Amino acid sequence: MKRMTARYDGRCRDCGGQLYAGDTIRYSRATGALHADQEVCDSYLTQRAEMELETQAEYRMAGLSAEQYYADRDYERGVQVGNDY
Repeated sequence: MKRMTARYDGRCRDCGGQLYAGDTIRYSRATGALHADQEVCDSYLTQRAEMELETQAEYRMAGLSAEQYYADRDYERGVQVGNDY
């Protein structure tokens, strides 16, 4: 795996975090682009998990079900489920 400077904006294949052109990244054909520092990936994953828990709590407080939460989340991501296609 090589360390290099990113030429384009993109996403880390490990954590899904944003990579910007000019950032130092780790890259190989097998894994794609990753953050150069594993701590950045860990902090991004922690932030995503906390946001997920907060959103789930908001749905519960509004009286909505877990199924509705995941359906809304998948819809925002563009995931086609069931008979949507």
